[in-house]
Formats: sequence, structure tokens, C-alpha cells
Amino acid sequence: MKKTVLYIAFIIISVVFAACSNDDDIITDNEETDKISLIINPVANMQTKVVDDDNLASEETIKNLSIFFTEPSSTVIVDKYIHYNFRNVDDDRKLVILSLNPEVVKQKDIYIVANCDDVGMLNSYTTVSNLKNMPTPIADSLNLLVPEDGFPMFGATLNFDFTTKEVAVVNLERAVTKMRITLKFLDSTYVGTNNTFRIQKAAKYTTISSEGSLTIPTDAYYNYISDMPFNENSAQEYIAIAYLYESAEVPILNIQSFLNNEVQTFSVRLPLPLRNYLYDIEVDILPENQTTSSSLKSEAVQVVVKSKITPSRW
Repeated sequence: MKKTVLYIAFIIISVVFAACSNDDDIITDNEETDKISLIINPVANMQTKVVDDDNLASEETIKNLSIFFTEPSSTVIVDKYIHYNFRNVDDDRKLVILSLNPEVVKQKDIYIVANCDDVGMLNSYTTVSNLKNMPTPIADSLNLLVPEDGFPMFGATLNFDFTTKEVAVVNLERAVTKMRITLKFLDSTYVGTNNTFRIQKAAKYTTISSEGSLTIPTDAYYNYISDMPFNENSAQEYIAIAYLYESAEVPILNIQSFLNNEVQTFSVRLPLPLRNYLYDIEVDILPENQTTSSSLKSEAVQVVVKSKITPSRW
């Protein structure tokens, strides 16, 4: 009597955000292997990453995953698994188990979409071009991008041979920019309170992939309608974080502060939002008589606003 062997192909989804990661690092998770009651010994070929102030655990939230296969170098989707079950391997890594015979699957290009709720749209796609041009979920003045909701993500691993390897690693890229804004009052006698901000010209959506060619129309931008608070970091320093979709328009940062016995507003141009980038933005405020730089005027006092921007791969 013949034995029937169930072959399991494993896809491990790795959300990799750090700029300095080494693609060749391999971690063997023997403990995870011991927990799987199958004849296959999966090995987690993953990259190491530290969760810190640059990479918050909430920013790695994945609520749903969809997997798409094409033949190598083909643009036609031959198989799809929409909102397929997954489980956590640790921290940010997800494990998807597909009941497929590797000798049948052979070599495939693998595409992953994360955190897209529209099952009908995902099911409708028949080509990779359709997939890459998929619009992300809408953000607007009432629905700002929040990491706990899960940022839209996309990733691909091409020409993977399931007959020679058991584990395919797919690295995902978020479609959003992280703007970390530090507000500094450089004069200890001149510090504002009730510091808040709003952003103008934030994109409502973008394409799920950086290779998408969908043009975002000029009316697909929005302005914050609520004041977002800065959190006090020290006596003269306040910090806030904003998440924006990648776009071709430069957003404007408007800061309000109760300063010199009145509410004052300062405006600064933000950098062009690029997906999966972290921008450290420092906005310095001090009395005008301490510098010769250009200044913003109010009736009560003349102040200077300077911005410093440090971009890095997120």
C-alpha cells in the first residue's frame, strides 16, 4: 500500500524596516521547529531587527495577508490566497502554511499584500501590474494613519524554487512615511505651552507598491482638521509623530504654541514623503534678536523658526 505524503510549502513573511539589515543573516529557530507536528523541518531564514524608538512594535502590525503566485518573469497571476491564515513566529514575523506539493508548484514569483481589507478588489486582480497599482485604504481628516490599524505593505520574492528550498522569505515595505517632529525652544526664558500641530496637503492614498504607476490627482489630498498634541520630552523640547502616505506633493506643517501670552502659529515645509522612510525633523524657535535668520512676525514678538531634516531608511 502506497504512502501518501503531504508536502507543505512554507512562506515566512518578514517585515523588515531597518536600513542596516543584512540580507544574508540566517536564524535557525529549532524551538519553532519542535512545535510543528509535520514531517517537514522548517527553518526560519530571517533578518534580525531591533524594536526601538525608530521601529515601534505597533508600526509592524499585520492584520491580514494575501499571497499571489505567478510563473517566473510572468505578469499573470496563476494562484492567489486572499486573507490567508497566518501565525506569529515571534515579534513581527508571520508564518503562512500552504498545503501545496513543491514538485507541482516548482518555481514561482511570490507577491504579498498586507493590511488591505478589500477582499473583492484583491480577488479581482489577474496581473502583477493590477496588483502593484492597487490603491491603499483611504486616509482623511477624520481617519488619520494609525499604526495599530496596520499600515498597507507590499513585498515580493522572485523566482523562488520550492523544490530545492523549504522556506521563502518575503520582506515587506510600508507605503507610509514616518515624520518624527521635535519642537525645541532654544531660549529657556522663551518656551511655549499647549503645543499642537496640523498638516496640510497629506495624500489620501497611494499605490500599494513603489513600482505602481497610478497618478494621485491634485484633489486627493486633505488637511488635518484637529490639533494634534506634542508630548513633552524635556523642559524645552516636545515630540510628535505623524504618518503620511508617499506622495508627489510637499506637505506643510503648522505648529501652534501659546507663547508670549498669545497663541502663535508657525509654518514649515515638510520633506517629500517617501515610503518606508523615517524623517527626523527638528523645529527650533527662539527670539528674533538672537539671530539674523529670516523670521516670522507677530504683533507681540518676532521669532525665528528653523527646521533641520534628517532622512533615513525606516
